[in-house]
Order: sequence, then C-alpha cells, then structure tokens
Amino acid sequence: MFLLSFCLKLNSQQFIKVGLFNSSKIDLIEIKSNEEQIFINADNTSFTLPVNSVLRIAVQMDKIYLSSESLNFGLFNKVKIEISDKSGIMLKPLSPDYKGNTYTEKLLIGTKKNYLSIINLLSIENYIVGVLRGEIGYDKPLNSYLVMAILAQTFAESYLSKHKNEGFNLCDQTHCQVFKGYFNYIPYQWAANLAKGKYILDANGNTIESLFHSNCGGKTQNSGDVWRNNLTYCKSINDSFCLNQKNSKWTKSFSIFDFCLKLNIPYDINQTPNLDFCNNIQLKNDAREKEIFIYNKKINTIYARTQLNLKSDWFDITCEGDSVLFYGKGFGHGVGLCQEGAIEMAQQGCNEEEIIHFYFDKVEIHERKNFQLNN
Repeated sequence: MFLLSFCLKLNSQQFIKVGLFNSSKIDLIEIKSNEEQIFINADNTSFTLPVNSVLRIAVQMDKIYLSSESLNFGLFNKVKIEISDKSGIMLKPLSPDYKGNTYTEKLLIGTKKNYLSIINLLSIENYIVGVLRGEIGYDKPLNSYLVMAILAQTFAESYLSKHKNEGFNLCDQTHCQVFKGYFNYIPYQWAANLAKGKYILDANGNTIESLFHSNCGGKTQNSGDVWRNNLTYCKSINDSFCLNQKNSKWTKSFSIFDFCLKLNIPYDINQTPNLDFCNNIQLKNDAREKEIFIYNKKINTIYARTQLNLKSDWFDITCEGDSVLFYGKGFGHGVGLCQEGAIEMAQQGCNEEEIIHFYFDKVEIHERKNFQLNN
C-alpha cells in the first residue's frame, strides 16, 4: 500500500516549477539569447526574436510590458518564453540590479502587486543540474555530485508543495535549495541523469529531510539539538573527513561595544575592558555548547550565530583588549550531510551509498528503474 501511494504521488508531476528571485521585488528584467531564437507567447500572440536579441520585460499598471532594441510589443497579462535545451538564455534583473543566470526550457512571467512573478518550468533533471551548480560548485569528485543529486531529488519530492499558494513548487534560495539555472557542465548532467528515480527513505519508508551543510567542524549535530524535530536518521557522529577542509575552522572579531550592541547586552563604552568579560565555552569536552553566559545573561549560541553572522554556532570566545575574539569550527547548522566531508570521502573512493549511510542512520536508497513522471 505504501509503495503504491508513494509512486502515485511522484507520478503526478513530470516538471517542476521554480520561483526565481521570489524574495525580491523585481519590476524590470532583461533576457538575452545566446545561440538560439527566443520563442514568446504573450496572451494570444506568438512571435520569435532572432539570435542575439535582447528582450526587456517590465511592469506597467500591473501588466507586463515587452520591448526589444527597436520594437515595443505592448502590454500583456501572461508571457511564456520557450528556451532551447542546448544553450538556454540569460535572465538578468535590472531593477533591482542582481547578477543573472542562464535558464532553459520555459519561463512563465506574470505580475503580482505590480512586481514581476518569474517561474522556471523545467524537468527534474535540469532542476538538479541547477541545484548542483548552486549548492556544491565545480571541480568536485563525481560521486560527491551523485550524492548531492540524490539529496536534492529527495528534497524536491518531499517539498513539492512548499510554495503551492504562490503558484510554484520550490524557490531558488536557501529557503528551499539554491538553484542557479542551467549550466552545460558534464559532471552535473551525469549526476542528475544517474540519480534519476533515486530517493532516500527512512526506516518507515518515508522520504527523509535531506539536510546538509558545508562543514560540521568534526562532529555533526542531532537534529533535535537545533530544531524541534528529532529526526531518527540525523544523529550526531564524529566526522574526521572534513577536518582539513577550508571551512573546518574560522575566526572573527568584534569590538566589545559592537558585540554587546548586537546581542543586546548592557555595556558602558567608558568602562575599562574586563578580561573576564566572556565565558569560554566547550573548553574541556570539545562539544557544541548551547548557551553562553555573559554578565549573568544567558544567550543561545544559535541566536548568537544569527545576530553576529557567524559561520556556525560552535565556537570559543576570548577577550583581548577591547575586542571579542571568536574561534569557531564548521560552517552551517551541522545537521545531516557534511558537504566537505562527503567530498573528501568521494575523493578517497567511497561510493554514494557509503557516503549517504555514513551521515544518515538506518536509511535506504530506493530506486525505481524505468521510472518516468507524468504530466
């Protein structure tokens, strides 16, 4: 019964809708073709722009205004742009000004409260390619790409309805998974293709929350130590694979005044700095402390990380003169898969199953061969 319902859920959708720049209020974008024509359907009007054209899309009176270098096409309610799967097109927001990305398959443009709504409609495989570009980058071992592709696909399956009320499935930011459009990079495409139909299931046969972070600093966290959900498959483990990677250690300093200001701690700027101002944490057991005490005020380390924009909530604090010094470990929340550890494992020859089972307890990689999603 479970397997049947699970397959029916997945078979209901062949494509995924990704909201682009959803957290920003975009009112002007520019689209450039690379090596292909741009096919546009605006309401009931269809037209084609030649190779190397530039299309501007703006909001006017809560409608979409289309123009090119020499033509003004007018106002429309909905615009669909079809893109070649070979090269894609560059979409760049101009107001506000953001770095653009290349996208493939289809762009769906609408308006919402006098701003542009931009959705990329594309296959799961091409979505995974964009996530790999956004979440792991270039020149990594092939098996680390495969692991991330399986995690990304599992996440997408679990959260297809995350932005349902906004008209799309997932966004392109860290709120979901960082998605940076399409990129013709063979390792990404290899991993996305090989991961097709593979999902990570927990001991009860449910898709897991495929949590990951950059570097755990040598020890991952129980999910219940960070969030309310105590996921049985996200247990704290010792991880020596990430210890020599670039994000395993970090330092940061603040003036005592700025430190107190950001954490809302009373402090007189005219007083003499006190060397006992900070209470060191994790001095003996080398574990992540959950609280620090400063002037008898209890401060949650996760809150401190957020307020001070630290790489992680695992750190020691010392004072030197009028400065507060942080010596930290890791980058990210520390739950689930440690990316830099997984990359090192892949570099040492571990396959995707060995890496996934190292970071997630009692899980199964479930595969359906010849699996294809329906419209």
